Amino acid sequence: MSRKIDSKFASNGIWNNNYFIRGRKPDCVFVHIMCAPKWSSDVCGAYFARSKVSSNYGIGYKGDICQYVEEKYGAWAQGSQYWNKRGISIELANSTGADKGWKVSDETLESCIELVADIFIRNGLGHVNYTGTTKGNLLMHKWVAATSCPGVYVASKFPHIEKEANKIIDGEIRLPERGYFKKGDHGRSVRILQRWLRKQGFYKGLHKGDIGTYKSLTAGAVKKFQRKYSLVVDGEFGQECLKKYKELKE
Repeated sequence: MSRKIDSKFASNGIWNNNYFIRGRKPDCVFVHIMCAPKWSSDVCGAYFARSKVSSNYGIGYKGDICQYVEEKYGAWAQGSQYWNKRGISIELANSTGADKGWKVSDETLESCIELVADIFIRNGLGHVNYTGTTKGNLLMHKWVAATSCPGVYVASKFPHIEKEANKIIDGEIRLPERGYFKKGDHGRSVRILQRWLRKQGFYKGLHKGDIGTYKSLTAGAVKKFQRKYSLVVDGEFGQECLKKYKELKE
């Protein structure tokens, strides 16, 4: 059976057959912890493939993302068929053990924020809403099953995940201190800009190695944007460009 990777942030897919037919549209995201210090997303995927559990995605301790179950299916992740059908699940690799609250690396947390935002945007789920209960759409495993997952550290980061993912969803771009983006810059704001430029048709494709980094393709797309709106055509996205970007988004 042919399977496809849903998120452009996932570098590969390690597929397994541990899933449910949803029979409905997913409407929430569960963030889990692997409980296996310093696993890569590939190692977790290989483990799930030979076990009786799964997840839609896994994020390794260096921030690498792998998909295990397509989003159209519910993974065997929440311990409940009802929540498996509703939720898209993400497993995070921990960098410490239970004695230190199952902490995750900054790279893993950043990738989680990017992936959550991407899932919400593509599935038309609106804004991330963390309420501390199952009435929200960013949920913890321990709320629906007898477990401590996702651990003390990740649980404490849910408000941060909500806030930062919503910035991406809202398209909030922050320029670097110099006041403009140029080749070599990278980060979340570059990814937001790239997503918007692609949506506006200024370029049709983006190599996975370019996502989040301001390279020639992005500079070229910015030049097209600048020409269309009679701005200085230099391929650097600065204050003038940001002002026009905000006008067009209103």
